[in-house]
Amino acid sequence: MRRLALFAVVIEATFGAHILMNTGCGDQTFPPHPIPSSTYGVGRESIPHSWPWRVILRYRTSTLTCGGALIRNNDGQLVVLTAAHCVDGTENRPGDWTIDTGVHSRSANGQNQRSYYVQSIISHNQYNSRTFDNDITIMKLSQTVIENDDVSPICLTSVPSRDYWYQLCVVTGWGTTSEGKMNISLSQ
Repeated sequence: MRRLALFAVVIEATFGAHILMNTGCGDQTFPPHPIPSSTYGVGRESIPHSWPWRVILRYRTSTLTCGGALIRNNDGQLVVLTAAHCVDGTENRPGDWTIDTGVHSRSANGQNQRSYYVQSIISHNQYNSRTFDNDITIMKLSQTVIENDDVSPICLTSVPSRDYWYQLCVVTGWGTTSEGKMNISLSQ
């Protein structure tokens, strides 16, 4: 199993909360496609549930508003890390948000797919919607997330982000492709 990391330095500085580092996280039951050696990969459908921390954020009746990642807070609870621009203007309406976990295809319900309501939204207090500086938000959920092979948190790191410059990485999501088509299944 691979252990992957996200930049906790920003989160720690942003929210002043200590996030558990590498405790029951980053485990991929289903190995992903290999990371391409080129600078930019073309993107393709991911192996189902190979990125178990990925979640879908839905605002009101939307089928997809943004994506996010499950992380573990210092209380051991799973919370969602996402971009502040995704929730901009809705921070006072957390009940209008739903988080879907265990999703691979947006057109079919998976065995371990579940929905959770959001209890609170905490955006960086210096987020700038014009420049997207400090574009980071934590969403606390109303219920405890059920962890399984398809649903688990990503690890966070305390290594400074500059140590990751020029390193290969994988971007995942259900967003729009360069051809203008919306992905139904999680792509990498």
